[in-house]
Amino acid sequence: MNTPRPRLRFAAEIAVFAVISCTILIAAPGSAQPAAAPNRALAAADPNHGHALPRPTVAPDGSVPITEDWVGAVRVLRVPGAGATGIAEAAAATEIFPDADKAWMHVVGTDARPIEAARRGARAWICTGGCELTTPGGAEANGAGLLQSIKLQTPMQPLPLTVWQPDAADPTGKLLFDPRLLGRRSYRHQCAYPPVAVRARVGDEVAECRDRGTAEAPTSDSAELFLGLRWPDTSELARFQYLAIADACGNTRVQPFQRTVTVPVVLVASGGCEQPDGRILRIFPGGGFVRATAFNLDSPAAGSVVSATFRVSLPPLEDMISPEPPPLLFPDPRLDELIVDCGPLSLKPAASPSPTASPAPGSAPVAAAPRSPVAVVAATDALNHHLVKGARLSTPATSTKQQPLAHQHLVIAPEPMQRGNCRLELRGQTKRRLIAPLALRVVLRRTDKASDDGTSRPLFEGDWVVTPTDSIFRLPPLAFDGESRLLLEVYSNPMSPLGNVVLVSDAARYLRRELRGTNAEQLVRLIGSVTIHTAPLCGESNFETAESAGSCVRGYFTLPAMLATLQVTRAPWAERPLITRSVLSAVGIAFALDSYDPVERKAFPVALQLGGFVQDLGDQRLGLMSYIGIAPTLPVLGAGGNTTSLGLLAGLGMTYITRATGPDEGFKPSAFLSVVVQVGQASPTLSGGSPENFGN
Repeated sequence: MNTPRPRLRFAAEIAVFAVISCTILIAAPGSAQPAAAPNRALAAADPNHGHALPRPTVAPDGSVPITEDWVGAVRVLRVPGAGATGIAEAAAATEIFPDADKAWMHVVGTDARPIEAARRGARAWICTGGCELTTPGGAEANGAGLLQSIKLQTPMQPLPLTVWQPDAADPTGKLLFDPRLLGRRSYRHQCAYPPVAVRARVGDEVAECRDRGTAEAPTSDSAELFLGLRWPDTSELARFQYLAIADACGNTRVQPFQRTVTVPVVLVASGGCEQPDGRILRIFPGGGFVRATAFNLDSPAAGSVVSATFRVSLPPLEDMISPEPPPLLFPDPRLDELIVDCGPLSLKPAASPSPTASPAPGSAPVAAAPRSPVAVVAATDALNHHLVKGARLSTPATSTKQQPLAHQHLVIAPEPMQRGNCRLELRGQTKRRLIAPLALRVVLRRTDKASDDGTSRPLFEGDWVVTPTDSIFRLPPLAFDGESRLLLEVYSNPMSPLGNVVLVSDAARYLRRELRGTNAEQLVRLIGSVTIHTAPLCGESNFETAESAGSCVRGYFTLPAMLATLQVTRAPWAERPLITRSVLSAVGIAFALDSYDPVERKAFPVALQLGGFVQDLGDQRLGLMSYIGIAPTLPVLGAGGNTTSLGLLAGLGMTYITRATGPDEGFKPSAFLSVVVQVGQASPTLSGGSPENFGN
């Protein structure tokens, strides 16, 4: 009964061996195929492309196996040969990417010569002898899933800002901002190969692309758009070497292949495709498409696949039909474009702009009309001011009263602001792009004196709505002391219902307002300010910076009362007494001149006086003195232009002495030193400035 067991065990071992042998035999033909030998001729001409790249053996997490149909691709090239294709398909398969013989091409991040040599036919590449051309998804295939985002960067916004992102609820995605109002960066420094007019012969030399222009520094209003693309999971295991992105205008960009890539583009607001030059890809506000082609030159990328092309649909970047269209992005104004002006209004109107609208960003410029000399001077001044936030502007004193809101200190007399002659203006040609109102907020505070309740409430706060035809904001007449310190600030106001334009620097916070629960007050941002020192008799003829104005010379009337006087009187005859001492003996009037710092609100300790007083000299004598002297200016009562002081007054003059009985003594030279109390107020009404200086 136990004899059959060894036989059964031996039979099982024979069966297992047979299965393993069959598996080896089935796998042997594939493994026995010799590896593709490297093309020695190609390796000699281009050592970087003479060997096939090894295929990965482990798929990344979340990937799917490489499929055979490449669903979504509009074109796939395979090896070996093109035996199953027609003549037209075989000819098309010899191109590296679609329409390569019609498009300009620039290459970044790698050597362009092998790619251009294969494109011209100057070198043999894997499809030179023919490849199989297939269209897995048909002519209308759409690789829209490749597009992950559209972002932009500006000099004021170095971190990428999302303009468009996919939306599961909407097949066209979600447009967060409309970027049409932004300028575009120059790409003239990029070099591109022209379309291939005549194919070259194998072995012809291909020169490096050297036709580069001069790189231009980006301006503050320029923006750089980026398409964020992610290669589909279908080809995740494929070892592609290059990636070509082509637009609908005949421009192609080639770079090393990456599964996730960003491609710079420009938004063409008008004028169609313009002239293709290959330097940069073009997209349009109404949407469109680009073609993304991953390809190799000398070996298949995966299995037999040489290249794969996807058509990527681009969404519209403008929304003219929604009841609540997305806000438009607008460049931040430069500090020299925000102006405060307290000068007179010009009676002669400025030359009105052309009735035609200003060219949209990216369109061809139109011939500029001749500008008036005033406009030329203003443009020159704007170019000469290279201001950065926090810098203090130092300009020479001129007859103008225009100053930028560059966070500096200004000096002016109080009358222009008390009479309502001051105004704010947004200058520059950028505002002509506005097709929606830009809402700003203006706040004026007094910083040297709190309100009655102890708080620092604004003297004035209001909304400023900027349009291309109305960019001036008038400050109302203000009631404040003659000597004050005022802070004038301009804030952005992206949540205001009065506008639908968001400055670029506010866009990131505006985008996250719903996630963070931010209210409208928290989104305002300071974009320009000045501290205005109003000082009587100072800064009246000019609206100057504190550095330019320095300390001013002010004049005012004062009433000196002499508490105690020591006086020396000389005469041609013997004078008795020669020295007169008196207490509470004189009172007069004088005109004083001193040096006053309106920022520190301090005067030089000594003032020059020209005046006269009446004095009681005793013995029924009365003196009438005119003098020139020096006196203290240290105030003892309050501020705000108050010049009441206590100190010593010294001077030289001439005294006319009369007597109650007998003849007058006549004129006598005198010198005196007095302890004096002077009561005065530096009032601007006593200034010699003309009313025309304040715009009346």
